Amino acid sequence: MRFNAAATALAYTNGYGGGTLSIAVVDTATGLPLAVLPGGHDPRWLGPTTLVARSLDGAKSEANAGGYLCHYVGANDGDMDAIAGRAAYTADRSSGVTVYAPALLARTFPGTFEPALSAGGTIALRDLASGAVRLERLDGCSDPAAADPNLGPATRARWSGGTVVWDSLPYGRILGRSTPDQPTIDLSVPGHGCSMPVALWTGAILYVGFVVDDGLLSVAVWDGLVRQDGAAWLVATSGGSAFDWDLAVVAGDAGRLRVAYLSPAGALVLTTLDVAAPPASLLPEAPEPKPPEPIEPPEPPEPETPEPPEPETPEPPDPEAPEMALPTVDMIPRDQTVMAADAIDQYLIGNPRLGLAAGIWPADFYGDGIGNAERLDVVSAYLIGTWCPYVCSLGPFPGDAAGWETRRNLGLDHTFHVIEAERGEKPAPPEAGVAGPVRGPIGTDRRFFTVP
Repeated sequence: MRFNAAATALAYTNGYGGGTLSIAVVDTATGLPLAVLPGGHDPRWLGPTTLVARSLDGAKSEANAGGYLCHYVGANDGDMDAIAGRAAYTADRSSGVTVYAPALLARTFPGTFEPALSAGGTIALRDLASGAVRLERLDGCSDPAAADPNLGPATRARWSGGTVVWDSLPYGRILGRSTPDQPTIDLSVPGHGCSMPVALWTGAILYVGFVVDDGLLSVAVWDGLVRQDGAAWLVATSGGSAFDWDLAVVAGDAGRLRVAYLSPAGALVLTTLDVAAPPASLLPEAPEPKPPEPIEPPEPPEPETPEPPEPETPEPPDPEAPEMALPTVDMIPRDQTVMAADAIDQYLIGNPRLGLAAGIWPADFYGDGIGNAERLDVVSAYLIGTWCPYVCSLGPFPGDAAGWETRRNLGLDHTFHVIEAERGEKPAPPEAGVAGPVRGPIGTDRRFFTVP
């Protein structure tokens, strides 16, 4: 279907929903029929009252009705277009598209199909071998020349003024050039499949209509599609194998567009679109941010009551185990220099190695009424005489001359000099005497000086 140049009449194929096919011309303001012509497909306007359409049987013919003339030509689906007195079609794709115009020789483009004509004289042709679309300039073309005439793999090119839009191959994207000399722009809406674009230049604003996903008819401003802002006016949802549609300006009202399309049942729908109203957004809605869930403070841990330790039950003595022997002199540490008097008492009790019979206390051994120093002195003297190698450093002895002489005779004077120095004890000075003759030589035996 197509609006005429003045957008006062619309020609379309009626009967796709069932019944006899015809070409109907209707008044765009009222939708009332202006003419009904014999059946054909894809009617296009050659002039204000002249049409060309694909014939049902492929034969050429003409028909008049209601003041309108229609030329029928043989062509395949999509292989015919007409505007501003030019008609382009191919009866056989192997022979290519031929362009006809009054007072001009026909021009043929071999190996091409799917022609699309601009009012200024540029034709878009799809190459039969590659499927790519290219632009060609016709005689008297007023459109700017394309620096790059190749549009790439494409189909269903549509013009409005000098603007061309088309479907990409494979489907899903719509592309376009505002004029042939401008670069190709991707006009698809992010996140959607877009197809079947229709351009409309009003003289002030460039609109693009397109089908979103599964049949949603939408119209957007060219600049918005370039920005990919997703803003568009939504028309309706349609579809079907015979789907077709077109856009035009409502005469005398720049704020409204005329939209014509076929319903899925093949019936014509004429409606207007208020482009002064704010457009909707086709972009996917961002999910609303959820407020953060309140964080509940953790419950204080219950105080743990420590369980009292289970009392250890000592194991009963093993009656068969041998009795533990009392410590012997061989068990005394050799590097111990001082032992407490009470510890010695406990060691002496009942130790037969020390000459004390069982049950005899140390007090019975060294008598009562003496201090710890005397106790140690008596015990040390006894132990020295009994097992001197093990107790040579137990000391101390009283600090009198006799005690000093005893230690010296036993060879323990150096050890007890150290102990007495630490305790502040000084041995009594020797009595003055007459020096004897000097004997020599002086020798050494480990830590001691010796004389002959």
